[in-house]
Amino acid sequence: MDPRTYLRNLATAVALTWQLIDRRRHDADAFTLVKLVHKAEGSRTYRIDLEAETALHEAVRAHLGNQIVCTGEEFPVSRTALERSEFFAACDALDGSTLLSLGFNHWAVALAIVANGSDPGIYAAAVADSTGRVVCANRALPGVYDGAGEPLTVNLSRQRSLQGATLSLSGATPRKYAAMQKRLGVRFNDLGLVIPFAGSPGILKVLSGQVDCATSTSRGYDFAAAAFLAEQAGAYVRGMDGGSLPYREALLDPGIKHPWIVAGNEELGEDLRAALGG
Repeated sequence: MDPRTYLRNLATAVALTWQLIDRRRHDADAFTLVKLVHKAEGSRTYRIDLEAETALHEAVRAHLGNQIVCTGEEFPVSRTALERSEFFAACDALDGSTLLSLGFNHWAVALAIVANGSDPGIYAAAVADSTGRVVCANRALPGVYDGAGEPLTVNLSRQRSLQGATLSLSGATPRKYAAMQKRLGVRFNDLGLVIPFAGSPGILKVLSGQVDCATSTSRGYDFAAAAFLAEQAGAYVRGMDGGSLPYREALLDPGIKHPWIVAGNEELGEDLRAALGG
C-alpha cells in the first residue's frame, strides 16, 4: 500500500471512531462506569471508552489489514505478543474521557502504528481532535496531512521564550498548577497563560499555533501519536533530558510515564526545558 493510501485508510479508521464517540457522548449510559476484567479489583472505565476502543480496533483491521495486532488502554496486549508482530496499532480511542464526561469539549482519538524489526518506531499516526479534524503522518513522507491525504499547513509559534508564552499543561488542577509553579520558580511568572490542554489535544494546538508549548509526564498512549505528528510537522519535540522521545518503548510498556516537551520552535522548547531543570 503506497504511503498516501495508507494515510487515508489510517485517517478513516480514526474518523469513524470519532463519529461513534460524537454520537454516543449524548446518550444517558455513555459515561456509565463498567468493570475492567483484566485490571485490578475495582478498576473501572466508562462504557463509551470500551465501545470507542472496540470500534477503533475493528476499523484498523478493516482498513489496514486483519493481521495487525491492536492494543489499547481498555484491551491491552502483552509486550511479548506486541514484539512478535511486524506492526502493532497502539490506540487511545478516547483521550480526555473524564473531561468529556463533565461536558468539556477537550478530547481526541489517537492512533499510532508501530513497526518492529530492523527499523523500529512509529511508522504512521493519526489524531482527530474534538472538532473532527484529522491530522496524520507517515515517516515515509515529509510533513503532516489531513484526512484526505492532502498536505496540511501548520502554524507553529514564533514565540522564542517563556516570556508571554502560552503553556498547555496536562490536568490543570490546583495541585498540578502548584507543582508547575514550584518547578518553574520565578519563571512561572514569565508565562502569559497556562491552559488545561495537554496530551493529544494540547499537542495539536501547538501545530495550529493556538498554544506555544506543551509539557507533561505521561504514558505513551497519551503523547506518542500526537508528538510524532508534531515532530513530522517540524515542531520541537524532546524528552526532559533533551533527547528524542522513546515512542516504541513507551507504547510497548504503557505503565511507565515519560516527561516530554512539544514547542513551536527550538528556542522556546529549550527555554522551557532549562526552566524545568532539564
